[in-house]
Parts: sequence; structure tokens; C-alpha cells
Amino acid sequence: MLGRKKEVATRRNVLVHFHIFKNGGTTFDYALKREFGKGFAEYDGNQASSVHLPEEIAAYLVKRPKVRALSSHHLRFPLPEVEKSSLFGVVFLRHPLDRMHSIYKYERKQKSESPGSKHAKKYSFPDYVQWRLDRGRVNLLCNYHASVLTCNPREARRVPDAELARTRLKEVAVCGTVDQLEASLALAEQQLAPHFSGINLATTPQNVTVGRKPTLQERMNEAEKACGSELFADVAARNELDLDLYALAGRLLQERLHGLADGERCLEAYRKRCGQLA
Repeated sequence: MLGRKKEVATRRNVLVHFHIFKNGGTTFDYALKREFGKGFAEYDGNQASSVHLPEEIAAYLVKRPKVRALSSHHLRFPLPEVEKSSLFGVVFLRHPLDRMHSIYKYERKQKSESPGSKHAKKYSFPDYVQWRLDRGRVNLLCNYHASVLTCNPREARRVPDAELARTRLKEVAVCGTVDQLEASLALAEQQLAPHFSGINLATTPQNVTVGRKPTLQERMNEAEKACGSELFADVAARNELDLDLYALAGRLLQERLHGLADGERCLEAYRKRCGQLA
């Protein structure tokens, strides 16, 4: 028994953030950098289309034993097994049509020579969306969350698996939504505290589009008006799985918050700590 306790004590707990493009990840990473300091690392490829296989994540962590929080735009599920380590995945989902408009606005202002940025600067919003659907990386706008959860282009797995996506969303250590980010992070602190004692995920908004509407409904109305109802409906139809996953993430968040004995107090305390950072 004593030997077993010693073995457990020597395990390394690592928080792994699947940083989905335009899903509030920079705001979350701001908290991780402050909380973990030199124990925080970013692991991204050289291109926007880069993808890291699970075994590459494992090799990266084995070579860097001091890393306790890892964030990457290019990670794909599942999390690997790493000797003497326990990995805790974190993923935030965003309404796909809200995300679509945010991507366009971001790429228009981005100082980049990427095809997406060039076309966003050249095209109106509906023309940009149509370009993405016709010739661009379609999955960036269509069922992209499902792709992150279940696909890996480097292994020719390109078609999202609906049931597997739902399962992984339910099983991941932390699942939140962008439009309820404060509640998501307040809950995440409670979920992660047994593995990261005293974890503080207070943060302030980072990389937010100037003039962003405050509510999801307002942003959706703005996106539909800018896109046009017919094209907007077409993109919605192509995001049937991601819309389902987004709804599931929202339900899981509310169920787990209500499952806390003092959920409201935790959320209020979290908001107070965030206010102290402003």
C-alpha cells in the first residue's frame, strides 16, 4: 500500500488545451500562462493546416517533464497515454455560425499572406463564405468541432464520426462554450482542483474583435444579415453535427454547474477574481 501511494504521488498531471481557432482559446491561454508560468507550453506546427498525432503529443511531453499545461491549435483526439502522467483534456465549443463571422472579421484584419486572410480582405462576407465552401478548407466552417474531436487528416480520417464526437465531448475533463466562458471556467476550476491544487483560471478577454456584439443572439442576427438568409441557411445545414455538439456542450455545462453544491457562489467568486485583473 505504501508503495502504491508513492507511485500515485509521482504521477505528473498535465492539462491539455485543444485550442480551436476563434473559440476563446487565447483568453484561456492567458490564464494558463499566468497560473503555470514556465510550466505552460504552446505546441503548434509551422502551417495553419498542421496536425499533431497523439504519439507526437506524448513524445513532446516526455521530453519536457516540467510542462504541466499544454495548448495547441493542431492537436487531435484522442489524448495519448504518457508514462507516469495523467492528461486532462480541455475543449471549448462555439456556435458554428457565430464562429464563421468571427473568422471572417479576424482574417480581414490579420497581417498575413495566408489564402484565408487574402480572400477575407478581397471579398465581402458572403463571397468569402462561398469561397470557403467551394475552394477553401471546407471543414474550417463546416462541422469543424466534430473534425477536431474525431478526424485526423494525416491518417486519412476525414469524415467526422457523430457518435464518437458526442462520446468524447462527454468524457473530456473540461467541456465549455464560448458564449458562457465565465461559467465554463468557474466550473473548470472545480473539476480540475483535485488534480491541480488551488488552480486559478481567472482571466480577461484577449484577441476580441472590436465592436463585437455582447450577446450570441445579436451576433447571430448580425451574421445572418451580413451573409444573406439563403447562404446562412446553407451553412447551417452543413453544420448539423456541430450544432448538435454545441447544444450538447451547453447542456453538459448547465447540468454540471447545477450539480455543484455551491455553483452560484463559485461563479460569483470567479467573476470577482476576473474583475480584479482588469
